[in-house]
Amino acid sequence: ALPLLITGIGMGLVVAPIFDLILTDVPQRDAGSASGLLNTSQQLGQAFGIALTALVFFNMMGSHATKAVDDMKPDVTKALVAAGVPAAQTDQIFAGFKQCSVDHAKEKDPSNTPASCRPQPGQDPKVAAVLQAQGAKAAQHTMVDGYETTLWFVAGGQFVVFLLMFFLPKNVRAKGPQ
Repeated sequence: ALPLLITGIGMGLVVAPIFDLILTDVPQRDAGSASGLLNTSQQLGQAFGIALTALVFFNMMGSHATKAVDDMKPDVTKALVAAGVPAAQTDQIFAGFKQCSVDHAKEKDPSNTPASCRPQPGQDPKVAAVLQAQGAKAAQHTMVDGYETTLWFVAGGQFVVFLLMFFLPKNVRAKGPQ
């Protein structure tokens, strides 16, 4: 929530005032062209920003899935034992569950089921139900962690852009009749 708050405040404090500041010194006869160019630049910047954000988000899904599943190991093990799985087999089942979760997070098409996620022949339906429920939790944790990390990247990028604004030229145009 904190990165989202920082992003919202930053956008509100920077975007509207910067447009006014940019268009302040534009001669009236060029105001339409300058406004159009500024809006086009903004749209292109947003398109590239969204593409870069999506690239960061989806490329980090595998590492976030690994962390989410590792954090869930005690709960998954406990649920498997409660479903009647001998304690000696829980590590092997958990390893397959982890591989499935990571493969699913890295899958380009979410409708595809990776080979590691297909049920094993003769698998107890109770175990399958536990793995499906825990898999949904792992996917949720993966998405939330990925979203938070991506928002930190976005907030960091906005901060860098904010700092770069101080290097823009002050006023290079000579004052004269418009």
